[in-house]
Amino acid sequence: MRPPDTDCADIRELLPEYALGILGTEEAVPVRMHLECCGACRTEHEELADVVALLARLRDALAPLVTDDAPTPLLSCTRSAHDRHPHRRHRGRRSARPRSSGNGQH
Repeated sequence: MRPPDTDCADIRELLPEYALGILGTEEAVPVRMHLECCGACRTEHEELADVVALLARLRDALAPLVTDDAPTPLLSCTRSAHDRHPHRRHRGRRSARPRSSGNGQH
């Protein structure tokens, strides 16, 4: 059963950054609450978290092979989005904030 105040499409849009651990608290809290109630979104999050873990293991395994003066593109692509753009703000993204039920339309 999914909570009535959030939309799965909105949550799924935020799941990659949530899985990477780079989602801000304001957006992460409703995602976490939604995952407690929605099995489909929770399954998708678990799959994304598995990919993130595998990429981290790959990065760690490749790190000894890379020197500072000759980085490989593969290693740089496994860094988290936060490492690449620590001050980047996400624009044009719909928030996972609860929807108002004032007019009955969603």
